[in-house]
Amino acid sequence: MSQEPIPPPEPSTEIVPLTLIRTETALSRFPMHRIAKRGDIRIELKNQAGAVLWRVGYDAEYGQPGPLAYKLDTLIINRKIEEAGRPLPKLIKLGSLSEICRYLGLADSGTNRTSVRSALFQNATASINAKITYRRSDKSERFLEALFTRYSVILTGDTLPDGGKADAVYLVLNDIYQEVLSEAQTRPLDYEYMKALPPAAQRFYEIASYQVYAALLHKNPRAKLTYSDYCTLSTQTRYPDWDHVKKQMYKVHLPHLRFGYLAKVEYEATTDAEGRPDWNMLYTPGPNAAAEFRAFKGGGNRAVQKLTPKPSRAEALPLPFPPTATATTIATTTPRAAAAKKAEPQPEPLSPETAALVEELVASELNRGAALLYAKGNPQECRRQLEYLPYVAEFKSSKGAYLRSAIEEGYGPPKGYTTAKKQEEAARKKREESEQRKAQEAAQKAAQAANAAQVDDSIGRLEIEDPEAFSAFCGYVEEERGKVEVKYKNLSASIRARMIKTFDTPQKRRELFAAWKEARPKRDA
Repeated sequence: MSQEPIPPPEPSTEIVPLTLIRTETALSRFPMHRIAKRGDIRIELKNQAGAVLWRVGYDAEYGQPGPLAYKLDTLIINRKIEEAGRPLPKLIKLGSLSEICRYLGLADSGTNRTSVRSALFQNATASINAKITYRRSDKSERFLEALFTRYSVILTGDTLPDGGKADAVYLVLNDIYQEVLSEAQTRPLDYEYMKALPPAAQRFYEIASYQVYAALLHKNPRAKLTYSDYCTLSTQTRYPDWDHVKKQMYKVHLPHLRFGYLAKVEYEATTDAEGRPDWNMLYTPGPNAAAEFRAFKGGGNRAVQKLTPKPSRAEALPLPFPPTATATTIATTTPRAAAAKKAEPQPEPLSPETAALVEELVASELNRGAALLYAKGNPQECRRQLEYLPYVAEFKSSKGAYLRSAIEEGYGPPKGYTTAKKQEEAARKKREESEQRKAQEAAQKAAQAANAAQVDDSIGRLEIEDPEAFSAFCGYVEEERGKVEVKYKNLSASIRARMIKTFDTPQKRRELFAAWKEARPKRDA
């Protein structure tokens, strides 16, 4: 057994709020992106890692989703999906390309905005062919067998599904993806830690955290992950020799050893089911992993003492999206200061949903004190009245005063709201009928095209594989042409030429081929 050298830890620990993100466990456990900076990697699992089949295809125009597309998915899109709540809406607002650049730690430049735009299109056009089983939030299991893309992208200024103009970049979740996200179990991860890691180390954290969490839960001293499974799930190159493995994994493990997620890494040489060299990677959880475990078991976002990475460029910039927990560091200079801080009465932290509701009420001219009171005490009525508010014809005094009375007294929907909803429902039905009609027409055209291609292929193969039969078919065509010439011999030359010309069209050739095939057994007999 060999062990990796442990780099010196950062000189001090801090008590910081653990900013948690909950991600679905159905699709995220399988590889979706190329983590390496260059090259194309085939992503295909067959009876591996719990998948009967997992294959990711990409559009040749936009390319394979790479490291930037991975960061975009895991740090921005997953966060916005989580913040949207359940039931999950189809439309997810991301923000402008400039905001996305800043949040990813990129300078707001034309080049970087173009790169982010390309990464969005890479993610949107990547297709998943899946045959997997996953666990729902009610602990039942579901088998998913589907070929799908996850979402579509609407850029600022483009048309939204409701006909309006997009004021930012939006995602439109595709039906299968929306359904999986809505019903799959989720698991917590340390969001700020993920942001500080490079793509390869971040993907390792997502993969290994399953085993590390289980080891801490069952009080095992070490977690185990095979090198081959890691390579399969991370799209990293799998090496057959120890020298390459050691160098490759040292770079991946280094941030986690330095910042206390792992305390020790050990290796055991073994072989996989096909007899190829493999290694069991054994991880002793570090103080940060233990802190995460205690926080997650205790109910989510809590202040924990942990080794903290140095702020990355992304962390140093202002966040365009509100995080789910404050990122302010709590000072711990001396025991006396810590005791004084603890003795201070601390206000109960707001949940992300409540904080967002307070801001929406304040934006609608309700004073902040009342907004806090109502958002905590009756959030459902607050949301109902906010939905009605744009349809109120006039306010006797002010919008804020009306909103306060409406929440307290439970006003019903105004006339304009009811009318608008009826119009929206009628428009929705009309869109659905139109989309259904277009889908049927497209399916019909696709079936016709597929049938035509199949017949053309049969004719082509007949010419190569059975020249004698192909000559017979050509003779049949000429024979049918002669019948038409006889049939229309008394017509004008122009009409007769037009009728005979149909024999030169691909469609007529396919029809004659079908008729010839049907008549052939009778002739042979």
